[in-house]
Amino acid sequence: MLSTSPDDNSIRECYSIRMTAKQCFVIMAIGSVPKGPTEAELRKRYTSLIKDAIERARPGIHVKRADESDAGGSITDEILEDLFTSDYVVAEISYPNPNVFYELGLRHSARPSGTILLRDKSAAPPPFDISVLRYLAYEDTAAGLSELAEKLKKRFDYIDANPDRPDNQAQQVAARVQHKFPQYGRSPYDEHVHDSAALASLFTSPAMQGVLERQIAGEEVPPAEVMQQLLKEPKTLLPLLQILLTNGAIDIDALKPKPKP
Repeated sequence: MLSTSPDDNSIRECYSIRMTAKQCFVIMAIGSVPKGPTEAELRKRYTSLIKDAIERARPGIHVKRADESDAGGSITDEILEDLFTSDYVVAEISYPNPNVFYELGLRHSARPSGTILLRDKSAAPPPFDISVLRYLAYEDTAAGLSELAEKLKKRFDYIDANPDRPDNQAQQVAARVQHKFPQYGRSPYDEHVHDSAALASLFTSPAMQGVLERQIAGEEVPPAEVMQQLLKEPKTLLPLLQILLTNGAIDIDALKPKPKP
């Protein structure tokens, strides 16, 4: 019998919390900025000010930065996933960092809302393209931490109350010109896997095993009998019907009763 250690339970509990908690991804300059803060100073600003303010504004929220990877693999893929799926993205735009502005643009294209801009009160004005966007100004002080936490709380509340209201020009213009963003669903490979799983269920169905064995032995089983067996197990029948409908093997219109003349 497998035993579960306290450490295993702690890991499982943390994973469960992560899956249910709101996610906030922070994009900001990580390396030293020319004529600006060093890498160590930026990390301190993140941990002691930005992250702390976010956690005060939303207790229980999961906050991460790009260099706080949760798993192995490509860090670029993980950054993109966080930009596309996080409930909130907080972008610190005080310094002219190309990675920050590229990631901000991706987020604006991917989600209509949920993005918050931060800027140090002492920083230079933001670039022209984002100068019209609303941002939260802050000071890197103890009083500034409390003030930023309160501003973030109000902004989080607004986003939660208006999840579909665009917070950036890209989404506003897209809505005005009725631009259709690509919709990525399941790939053809996923469809084949789904179809294969549905067909495999026929071989594990007790109601169908006897029918299949008779057909393998060369016996001709009437279609009505096959349908009767399938009706005994709706869980097996429904995936099969989905395959037939998708492939056009069943014409729904042909099954509809025709109006009397």
